[in-house]
Amino acid sequence: MALPPVRGNALKHLCYGSFPGNSADIVWERRLGGVVDGYVWKVKWADNGPFAMKVFWESESPPRLQYWAFQRECQNAAILQMITAAVEQTTESSPIRILSRPSTRGDALTNLYCFCDDGRRNPPVEAGPATLAVSSVPRFRKCYRWLKISGRDLKELDRGTLAPPILTIAEVQREILPDQEYFAIVYEYIPENGNDLAAVQSQIDFLCRTGFNFAPTPLRDNWKDSVLVDLSEIECPWQLGWSSASYSRGPRPGERELRDTGRYTCKMPVTSQCPRQGRKAVVRFGKDDRKVMLRKNGKGEPGATGACPTNAPAPADAAGELQEEG
Repeated sequence: MALPPVRGNALKHLCYGSFPGNSADIVWERRLGGVVDGYVWKVKWADNGPFAMKVFWESESPPRLQYWAFQRECQNAAILQMITAAVEQTTESSPIRILSRPSTRGDALTNLYCFCDDGRRNPPVEAGPATLAVSSVPRFRKCYRWLKISGRDLKELDRGTLAPPILTIAEVQREILPDQEYFAIVYEYIPENGNDLAAVQSQIDFLCRTGFNFAPTPLRDNWKDSVLVDLSEIECPWQLGWSSASYSRGPRPGERELRDTGRYTCKMPVTSQCPRQGRKAVVRFGKDDRKVMLRKNGKGEPGATGACPTNAPAPADAAGELQEEG
């Protein structure tokens, strides 16, 4: 879905429009999982699809100094489409040039500006040893706009297989309420395949060069089939969380981005406790929905499993052990 022409002064307000489909036509296939920002289903629209539909827990903008995941993901998806379209429209004789080693917020904004209509007409970066020509774009997840969906419709899905669970994530309870409407974004469905490190690193490098910064905590589950699937993981220069100190260090190594940071799989709505760190852990549904038990000092908490970071020292009173139920 093409975006209209984008002027430089409109970049901060760039966002996708609403999805043309009707929520009554959704064919719900299965749950894909939930995290701090929202819950994801594999769906079809009549005979079209499959798609991944992410419903966001927050139905309105949160208080100041907190980012709104729905807004961030809409904006990031629109910017990535703008970049992709701009590169596709270039020719070998007039490529888009950007700074090859951006390190400040000003550099990030300059490189991002190069892809909008104003920046392509009057390029802010001239050819030189500190620049590079952008001739291609890595594969990014396609976005098919947003829609609103009733909490009642979600709660009325089959409770055992499709209805959204109640999750407690980082001491915050996440729940879909029947009397509210929720924003959702329809994305390309990415299969649950492994990740190629070189392909992942290519996306990281490209995103950093075009002005994006990555959230502080990497997570392997943000990548499927070597594609970044969680667009809340990246921040453009004017979004809350973008850090000059982090950006100045350059692209994050792909090995770090793909590491397991200890999120948990949840069969039932529970609050999981990390035995090594003694803090609340992120919970979500796994793709196989197996029942697993997390044991701490011989006491089990049914329905949760996970691995603590291996470099975290275990306190003397916390001997954690994972055991799968029969």
